[in-house]
Amino acid sequence: MMKKIMIVILSVFVLFELSFSQVTAIGHITCEVVRLEPLSIQNISNMEFGNIKNEYNVITIDPVFISGIPQSAKSISRSEISATITEIEISNQNRLPSVFKIEGKSDCTYGISLPSCISIKRIDGLETMLVDGFTSCPSKEGVLNSNGNSAISVGATLHVGIAQTPGLYKSSQGGFDIVVNYN
Repeated sequence: MMKKIMIVILSVFVLFELSFSQVTAIGHITCEVVRLEPLSIQNISNMEFGNIKNEYNVITIDPVFISGIPQSAKSISRSEISATITEIEISNQNRLPSVFKIEGKSDCTYGISLPSCISIKRIDGLETMLVDGFTSCPSKEGVLNSNGNSAISVGATLHVGIAQTPGLYKSSQGGFDIVVNYN
């Protein structure tokens, strides 16, 4: 009888250990953090609508990339916008986009944020004109080259009122902001 009790106790103990035993597993992970150098942006040239006859309704500057431009997680730069309204047509030659130089970690991509619209105001006056339709080249995303450089060209559309008062119009509050940040 004692043998049977010992066998039963031993069997219960073995079953108890098997059914409630803990399985332990060990895994290893390697973590790596790459700290990107700050992204910087510098205004190279301001947007210029040039001399405009006061009969125009809309003038658009295309942000086609201009060759010969020198090549934090977020950086902002400001650009001025100007236009001169005249009573006679002078020239379309001075219509230029804003150009910005970008510097950061080589071969990284960055996003571009532009304003939706701003107004420009006549110097020594109260008259304004709307500037909207901001576009850039590259459009929404750029890539830094192997030296960590890139350039962005920004254009927009100027809305000229009927019989707009002649004079020099400039962007108020120092211009418009363009924001770049790493993707």
